[in-house]
This record gives sequence, C-alpha cells and structure tokens, in this order.
Amino acid sequence: MYICRQCPRATRDRCIAQSHTSPSSKEMIRRAFERRSDTEEMWRILQISCLLVREEQEAKTYHESALARRLRLARNGEKTEGLEEEAIAPDTTESVPVSPTVKPVQTIRPVIREVDRVGVKPPPPPVVEKVPERRKEPEAELFSLVLEPSKRRIALPTDGEIVFGRPDPNVDFFPDIDLTCEDQVRLAISRRHAKICGDRNVHFIEDMGSTNGTRVNTQLLELGQRHMLRQGDRIAMGHCLFVYGPTPRWLLNPPPHLKARFYFLATSSGQRIDLPDQGELIIGRSDPTLSFVPDIDLRYEGEVSERVARRHAKITRQGRTHFLEDLGSPHGTKINGTPVLLEQTVQLSPGDHIWLGGCVLAYEIETQGI
Repeated sequence: MYICRQCPRATRDRCIAQSHTSPSSKEMIRRAFERRSDTEEMWRILQISCLLVREEQEAKTYHESALARRLRLARNGEKTEGLEEEAIAPDTTESVPVSPTVKPVQTIRPVIREVDRVGVKPPPPPVVEKVPERRKEPEAELFSLVLEPSKRRIALPTDGEIVFGRPDPNVDFFPDIDLTCEDQVRLAISRRHAKICGDRNVHFIEDMGSTNGTRVNTQLLELGQRHMLRQGDRIAMGHCLFVYGPTPRWLLNPPPHLKARFYFLATSSGQRIDLPDQGELIIGRSDPTLSFVPDIDLRYEGEVSERVARRHAKITRQGRTHFLEDLGSPHGTKINGTPVLLEQTVQLSPGDHIWLGGCVLAYEIETQGI
C-alpha cells in the first residue's frame, strides 16, 4: 500500500478529487492531510482510485507490438532500419535432422511472458462493521472544572489544550469552551480569554491577554504565565468562577440503579436538548429550501450556527452510553479540543464539550438516586 502522505500534493489532490466520496468527505480528507492527521483508513479509500496504482497496472498489462513501435518511431522521426532487420532476421538456429518418412509431432507450448500477463485488480477489502470506541476505565484520575453556581462540568484533556472565551464570527474565531451564556450580563469574557493545557494529566492554565484577567485563588496571572493547577484551586475568568478537581468515576460508567437522563446544553443560548433513551439522532442545521430538518436543529443558535452543516454529526445510543460520529462536515467536529476524524466513532462522557464548526454543545447528565 502506498503511503499517501509521501505523494506530491498535486497527485494527492487528484486522487482525492477522483475518489468515490461525497464533496464534504473530500474536503475533510484534504483538511486531514493539511493537519497531518490522516489515517491508513483514508489511504485505503484513496487507493481504490489511486493514480499510481493505475499507472503500475497499465504498465504491466500493456505490450507494444513491433508495428506499433515502428509507427511511433516514424512519428518521432527516429530511425527504424534496425527494427526492420530485427523483424525479418532469419532464424539461425541449427535444425535437427529428421527422417524424411517420419514427421514427429511437436507440441509447441507458448511462453507466457511477464508483460503478457493480464493485470487483475485485487478484490476490494471486506466491509468491516465500525465498532464504536469505548473509553477504557482510566488508570489515573481524570480532571475537570465545575462552573459555579450552575455546576456545569467541563472535562479537561489529559494531553492537548482547550481554549476558553466567546465566539466572534467577524474574525472567524470560535473557542472550544463558549462562556457566552454565563457572561451575557456583564460581558467580561474576552474572545481568547484563557487556555488550559494538559501534559500527561497535569494541567496548566495560561491567560491569553484577556481584558479583565484570569485569577487562580486571587492570584492574577500575567500574560504568558503558566500556572500549574492543583485540586481545589478556584479559577476566575472575568466573573465566571470554576473549581478544579477530579471527575467522579461513576460519571464515566453510571451504575445500573442510578436513574440518569442525558441532555445537551447549547452553551451560546443555554437551551436544553433532552436525548431519547434509544435510537440515533442527526445534529445539523435545517435548510428550508430543501425542506430538510435534522433531529437536533442548531439553526436558531444565532451566528455560531452558520458553519454547522446540514448533516453535521450523528449521535447513537447503546445501552446507557452515547456515541458521536462526524458525518463529513466541512468545518469539522471536536470533543474537548480534540478533532474527531472522519468515520471515527467516539464515546461521550458527562462534561464533554462538542464543538460543531463553532457551535458548542455540553453533554450533561441529570441523576436521581445518589
């Protein structure tokens, strides 16, 4: 199998354009190569119609005859005398004398040369049913922020970074964690207010030049200063207050006796969207011209929904667990700042924040019986 990442960009773009995928999937694959987050599964999709594979097969199956070769050389103005002599050269091999009365029967077996072999395309790989990626029980504790007083939980990545702020469509900026709803009265949150970076489950917070600053336990952070977080730290971004601490393990796998109801919270408007107990849902944006309305319509979330695709992502429930899959959206999907790859299915846990082209949904749980 060719490594598509090593192909020239022009060749790779032609392979993507000729692949048997939807326009949105082609754009997703192209963006994955630009971010160097492409996978072997993408390579297999492209190599169904790969230009290099096609040229290699044509070279094996094509054999130029002597007449075609002479015509080609004649068109190019090259000499063909040697070819004519080669074509009419007598056989100089010595004949074996045989009896004039007995003519032996000679069986002639044609020699099959490599260039005469017909190239047969290998059968397509078997279709393997996609198995959702279940999160393993973590060996170490996972950490999150709890927003006061609403108790909204924000899961933090063990590695990578997550940006807090408010969206601004005028400059095409949409943070991973949208604090618009909590900040709609005092307007103290900057576009790029702060970020939290995870390094092997150790978290650091850094102010990104916000107007009203970021504080940890009343200590004002300077621009570019990285402060390591410890359990129980209280963080203030503008007038939004958070508490840093471990995520309860029962949230990852709620016990059977617990009555739990899952829902999405649109962080830009505060709208609650209850999730059904079974089946699958399409998240997207309605299109009146096509009379299309998804199961979860984000069209009325304002400017943050303008980059949401009609069929952006799919939510599937299995038992007491929800899984998310991106459907080839142009602007992509992220969970807690980590991109979701094409055809990747990811398990959701309470506290996860789903970034859909800029519109953010918080995955929450409502419990009874604890």
